[in-house]
Amino acid sequence: MIYLGIDTQSFLIYEGRSKHGARALWPEPILSPTAFGLASNSTLPSVPFDSWHAAKYLFREDSYDPASKIRRGRFYIQEATQPDYSSWRILIAPPVRANPTEVDIYEPDLAKKAAYSYQSYMLTTELQKASEDQLLVVIVLVAMKR
Repeated sequence: MIYLGIDTQSFLIYEGRSKHGARALWPEPILSPTAFGLASNSTLPSVPFDSWHAAKYLFREDSYDPASKIRRGRFYIQEATQPDYSSWRILIAPPVRANPTEVDIYEPDLAKKAAYSYQSYMLTTELQKASEDQLLVVIVLVAMKR
């Protein structure tokens, strides 16, 4: 299982386990709020995109082919702790900066940071819900508030 954390202060994106020393992703991946629905429904599912803690699902873009306009990537779902944030232990390396109060006294190469937490999400759950219908995936390509 892959975990993402979005820092509540700097909005850096972390990858790894929150308690075991995650690392900052650089350059930052493109993250987009996402929603799932069924093609038979008359309305599109709503996608909140005003803040990170409002987005239940995220799409992390790994690659984009401009010729075919196909985006490849992974989906993530909020952890149960949302809308609150979790305490993450982050490896102190650029671009991460740590105040002296954030540095772990037992492991000085790690900093304690508050981050919104997401875990990898397999589309098989949504496909099973759709069964006989077609799954509709709505990805909002906008800049989120920082």
